Amino acid sequence: MQIRKNSKSERFRSFIAPRPRPNDRLLRSLGCAIDANPGLIAVDHFGQTSVHGVWAAGNVVTPSAQVITAAGAGSASAIAINRWLLQKDLDVASAARP
Repeated sequence: MQIRKNSKSERFRSFIAPRPRPNDRLLRSLGCAIDANPGLIAVDHFGQTSVHGVWAAGNVVTPSAQVITAAGAGSASAIAINRWLLQKDLDVASAARP
């Protein structure tokens, strides 16, 4: 195995772990707050970010999120989004009543 130019090392097996990098450019460009400790997008328990009407889930908010936990967080966020949209519709309908 060649590690660097002109540097070889005899190995039977090698394991290289990928470096996870969340694809959060859109969320950052929208101005979503960043959690200082892990440096990921900050959300509440329902996945809502600091930007009104924007939710996030998965590895952009949890560094250890695997597919199943990301799917669960996405589902919880979807329920919260549905509730938020329903409330907006109810507010509009209420405001339109005489």
